[in-house]
Amino acid sequence: MLDFNDAEKPRVSGDLLPDGWFAPFKITIKPGGIDGPGPQDKGLLTQSKSSDAQMLDCELTVMAGLYVRRKVYQTFTVKGGSLDEKGQSKAGKITKNSIRAMLESRYGLKFSDTSPEANARRQINGYKDLDGLWFIMRVAVEPPDIGSQYSPKNAIGEIISSDHPLYADILAGRDVPPEPFNKKPRAGKATASAVQPGWGGQPDNSPTPGWNTGADPTASAAAAQASSAPPTTYNGPTVVPQGAPSWVNG
Repeated sequence: MLDFNDAEKPRVSGDLLPDGWFAPFKITIKPGGIDGPGPQDKGLLTQSKSSDAQMLDCELTVMAGLYVRRKVYQTFTVKGGSLDEKGQSKAGKITKNSIRAMLESRYGLKFSDTSPEANARRQINGYKDLDGLWFIMRVAVEPPDIGSQYSPKNAIGEIISSDHPLYADILAGRDVPPEPFNKKPRAGKATASAVQPGWGGQPDNSPTPGWNTGADPTASAAAAQASSAPPTTYNGPTVVPQGAPSWVNG
């Protein structure tokens, strides 16, 4: 049993969709061959090539809107790496906080909600339960360090939970303007006046909003229903966020 009720609220950070873009994303975990904490996590984790850190190697797919089916690639360290004064993984704590926020985004929970029903929603049987989970986030553009050979990349900037003022609008498929982070390169001034998406910045011509039509563009109807099912640890009443599309809770 993995319990995320004691995780802290993650900080907003700008870790190449447009900077500050809001959208619903679905998680796909790419197995790396390393066993996780539970039977269902067998072979799920990926070993870092530069440290003892083990992580979830994730592909985050835009589910609806102008950039539907575009992807953001993100790793979440769950074990190892730099340790804090208590001997706990620093990156692992950040991941724990992020997973809590994802679950709260998915189930329409407020961070302050400590009811038995909300606490149950923040518990999963293993990391595999996150595979197929959707949540809403604000995308950040992370510029490369000065002198780096790498290109800018997208990352999670902010996970949007139900206490965010734009949560209901995004969930309902309404157009929400981006709120850029304007993150600067670490070692000095920005190397370009504007960052363009690495895939060319050309949006799909899919109908928008597709978020509230009852269809998941990234999967069949059956798969969409399965991915929206609540964790098996939850036995309380169904939580339906206000303004949610009909398929949200299957």
